[in-house]
Amino acid sequence: MSETKPLVPTTDDAVDHLRRLKAYQP
Repeated sequence: MSETKPLVPTTDDAVDHLRRLKAYQP
């Protein structure tokens, strides 16, 4: 997946990002 992303990500992209953050954080 490319690092470059629009200022307003898609819902799926946002959810995936949040899931990754939660996965890294305890």
